[in-house]
Amino acid sequence: MGCKFIRENGDVCKARALIGKNYCFFHNPESKEDLAVAVRNGGLNSRKNNLSLPQRAIRSPRDVIIVIEETLNHLRAGNIHPNYSNSIFIGCNALMKAHEQSEIITRLNEIEKKLGTPEAN
Repeated sequence: MGCKFIRENGDVCKARALIGKNYCFFHNPESKEDLAVAVRNGGLNSRKNNLSLPQRAIRSPRDVIIVIEETLNHLRAGNIHPNYSNSIFIGCNALMKAHEQSEIITRLNEIEKKLGTPEAN
């Protein structure tokens, strides 16, 4: 059975009602204390990124590998929130693509110089 809570815009809440209740966990008047604890705990868990990570210059693919290894280890140990580690992985992926593109451009320029193409000049 669905929650019977009606929002200000007239829409009915689409969440399932608690067993034997007319409202979901969020709208049940009897759940206010439990909801406050859940919200507080959720807020505390979102600050789980107080881990002091060392500053690290990331200039090469090997440096990226080291950062990924460190991040995975901290993630598995529960020291880093998945959202935080995801941001690190996205940044590492962007760096790796930039390194690859830079290498391709360098190699292409060398080939053009050897072939003596006008674009190389």
